[in-house]
Amino acid sequence: MNVSLTIRALTPIALLAIAIPAYGDAQYEVIQIGGIPGADHSYLSAINNNNTVVGTSYAPGTSHAFRWSEDYGVWDIHLNWTESSEAYDINDNDVIVGTMRMNGSDIGYTTHNGGWWYNEPIQGINGAVTHGINNLNQSVGGSGWADEVRATGWLLGSPGFNLANYGPQEPSLAFKLNDSGDAVGWAKVAGTVRASIFKNNNTVFDLHGLLPVGTLSSLARDINNAGWVTGHFQDNSNMTKSFVFNQELGMQIIDNPGVGVSLKAMNEHGLLVGGTNGGRASIWKNDLGLVDLNSLIDPNSGWILGNAIDVNDNGWIIGHGTYNGFYTTFVAKPTDAVPEPASVTILSLGIGALVARSRRKK
Repeated sequence: MNVSLTIRALTPIALLAIAIPAYGDAQYEVIQIGGIPGADHSYLSAINNNNTVVGTSYAPGTSHAFRWSEDYGVWDIHLNWTESSEAYDINDNDVIVGTMRMNGSDIGYTTHNGGWWYNEPIQGINGAVTHGINNLNQSVGGSGWADEVRATGWLLGSPGFNLANYGPQEPSLAFKLNDSGDAVGWAKVAGTVRASIFKNNNTVFDLHGLLPVGTLSSLARDINNAGWVTGHFQDNSNMTKSFVFNQELGMQIIDNPGVGVSLKAMNEHGLLVGGTNGGRASIWKNDLGLVDLNSLIDPNSGWILGNAIDVNDNGWIIGHGTYNGFYTTFVAKPTDAVPEPASVTILSLGIGALVARSRRKK
């Protein structure tokens, strides 16, 4: 295996300003999704550009994967002959991936229009989880668990195969991938969990080495088709901070001093979403910085938005919060039209301006 570890110096923010298209002062309408009736609680995982959401509802001893759309509401996609199921991602073809439990073993799956495919683990490893899928129906996740987990890729209906790693026995896990086949997640090296890009050329790009000196651990959570990556890390004081990275433009740190912030997802327009350690769903835009999503909804709506999980190219945001004091799930829809993506610019003191045009998701 040809594995390359690429380290580039952390770009000083004073010398580099990354301009990401803004959404202006758009407000959001919040819609309650909830989950499957009778469940104790539910979690959302992903939303595609058709505005279809996937998630999981939990009850004692079981869980059921479901999908939601504004037209049809919640739809249980659990197979009755399995012990439990969870849905983790959905692409623009409405193909869903996740994990089901059968006979005490966890098995990754792909499903579309009633068809089901098992995502088998890497040969010799028991159990698999499928976290992400792109629009080419390629998917990623992991085989095994804990310190035995290995980042895994699947083609539709194929056995699992190893993604590039720092060593054959190093634990690793992939969360998402773009339409170029580049995946993001983490890989452990010498006991340290490191944010990594698993490249489609069978190499690994180390993001952890670009973070501030003393960083304890890091995770890469999402990657878009323009190659932008977002994730979060623990600094040397154990405070959670986030980052946005592009290989040509460098690394930018996103901080929420004294509280911490975990950004989890981004769209093709460069809008990042996540939450603060104070339990507030948040968005990030380069021109405005970190914004509490609660400040962009009707203050009399009864909602407290606690955590944002994903965002699509239409600007729809999904997450978890409370409505009139009760925990539930939501989708926040922008009330203004989403702008077309603009150029991403790099401004360097004494050098001038270079422009790199962002590619839209297919």
